[in-house]
Amino acid sequence: MAESLNEILTRCIKFRKDVAEQNPSALKNIENKETFLKSTVLKNIDVALTSLPPKMQIEIDLYIEKRFSEHGPLPFVCNPNWTIWTTKQEIEKQFSNLICPVDCQNVIYGHKIAKDHLTLHDCGISRPNTILYVYVYQKHQHKSPANEVFDSSMQGMDTVSMGEFVTGAQNLSITSNNSDQVPSLSESSNHLAASWYSIPQSSVSFQPESSTSGNYEMPSSVTGWECPICTYINLPTRPGCEMCSTPRPMDYEIPRNFVLSEAEKNRMEQEQKADQLTKLAISEKQQKQEVKRQRNYSSHIDATKHSIVFSSESVECLICLTTTDPGDAVTLQDCLHVFCKDCLRGHILVSSDARVKCPHGDDSYVCGSYIRDREVKALLTDEQYESYLRRSLSSAEQLSASSAHCKTPDCIGWCEYDDGVNVFVCPVCQARNCLTCQAIHHPQDCKEYQSELHRKSGKDKKAKQTHAMLERMLKLKEAIHCPQCNIIIMRKGGCDWVKCTMCKTEICWVTKGPRWGPDGHGDTSGGCHCRENGKKCHPECINCH
Repeated sequence: MAESLNEILTRCIKFRKDVAEQNPSALKNIENKETFLKSTVLKNIDVALTSLPPKMQIEIDLYIEKRFSEHGPLPFVCNPNWTIWTTKQEIEKQFSNLICPVDCQNVIYGHKIAKDHLTLHDCGISRPNTILYVYVYQKHQHKSPANEVFDSSMQGMDTVSMGEFVTGAQNLSITSNNSDQVPSLSESSNHLAASWYSIPQSSVSFQPESSTSGNYEMPSSVTGWECPICTYINLPTRPGCEMCSTPRPMDYEIPRNFVLSEAEKNRMEQEQKADQLTKLAISEKQQKQEVKRQRNYSSHIDATKHSIVFSSESVECLICLTTTDPGDAVTLQDCLHVFCKDCLRGHILVSSDARVKCPHGDDSYVCGSYIRDREVKALLTDEQYESYLRRSLSSAEQLSASSAHCKTPDCIGWCEYDDGVNVFVCPVCQARNCLTCQAIHHPQDCKEYQSELHRKSGKDKKAKQTHAMLERMLKLKEAIHCPQCNIIIMRKGGCDWVKCTMCKTEICWVTKGPRWGPDGHGDTSGGCHCRENGKKCHPECINCH
């Protein structure tokens, strides 16, 4: 049954009265609830964060400093999304031999003490090899007056001094009826409250004891900042509360006339030493990284000076699958794939492309890097390299849309021409080629040559038969025109992927168009779009790759 408004107000008034009178049971109840809520909420956060995938974790350098000892750098695996509370628990677990209780740890960043709800990322810990400082202090016993009264009752003391509650009542005491039996919490609280309210007004003197001066002097104000959590008065230069580690208020300013004590001087000297050690550690680490970087750079420069790089270890060739001896395998400089010399030389000799690609490829990955020209030259003999250059030159000619080959039989001369050029003089045989007629007809002009050619084609029986055969094959779909260079291509069998021998264009046979877009293999901006979204380019397509 729900409480009425009067019951709720009555309970609230009683609770406020207990707190105002520092009732031990009420204060203990508040402390227990705060501890329970903090441990429960942070524990749930810890479980969620510590269960993150390992790939999100990083390794940092941890420095643990105590009053009389220092430890570090220590390798510490953590996650930037961990809270400071989670980090403290992990430090206690991973470095149990150093005895680092969670309640006694202070995580330092930017000369401040990090709060438990912040994350490591908030404190600048987001990359590997970052430095994290933790100071472990000695736990102090700090009790409020109400807790001291409660402890006295629990220990079965005969009298409880009230001097801390009532000014000038140092001689006032409460006597227990049974000193042999330790009262419970509720009994002690009820007994204390009953004794307090049963004291006659006339028996309590609120006048202070007489002093030598005859006047009561108030204590002088203590220099320092008050902790907003536990109200402990800390020295002005301390960055965090000595009792509960709460950071110093941001708006607090150290008094100008404050004189440092010896303890404060020692503490600040220790902080300066820690800062110097931190800077020294960072400087040494940067120097090591710079030396390593220079070493790697020098190794790379030395490798680029060689035409070919041989493997210094025994490796398995990815082509013949045999294990090679050290120095018999070649490491390609662009992609670092390793092959034996014989397999790589054979791959270069059988390739029909102007630029030879790396032969590495499997079901999931095909290397797109090219073998460098100096690597090709180092692997081949002089004759093989000359043949490779001629083949590369021929491939470049076929791939060029504005190229023209000399019409002299067995001549290797060719050129690339502009739109306004109609005549090409071969640099090899010096023949005068007509680019308009694609023939050598000097001294005839183009009109005379084409008229003579038309007369000969009508009388040539073999030319007619060849023309009729090609037309029939095109009609029966046994041949197609290349969509790039328009030559006639025939297919003997196999899948629907073919490659033009002249211009090297990949063609889809069933659609009679290019397989890929203008950028070549893999360009889906054009082509037949086969296998995109799991659909074929044509119902009759038989795997056009």
